[in-house]
Amino acid sequence: MAGIFDKVSAFARSEQGKKLLKQAQDVAKDPKNRAKVQELGAKLKDPKHRAKVQEMGTKLKDAAKQASAKQSGTKPAGAQEDPNAPKP
Repeated sequence: MAGIFDKVSAFARSEQGKKLLKQAQDVAKDPKNRAKVQELGAKLKDPKHRAKVQEMGTKLKDAAKQASAKQSGTKPAGAQEDPNAPKP
């Protein structure tokens, strides 16, 4: 892990990294963006929205598992074969 931190740290010290950090700080200081972040935080704390976020997270994890399995040529656990899929 130290290698990753060293690379990130080196990038932050570079000209490109300094430019990116300055840009991020400027965006973070914008009152409109601060309001958006606060609104998002409030939504995530609301149980109604939290359930939607968790559901989306589950769908994304499932999609990632399927994509990974597709690349390796295996079926993900619990996957069912599509009866309409063409036979190889």
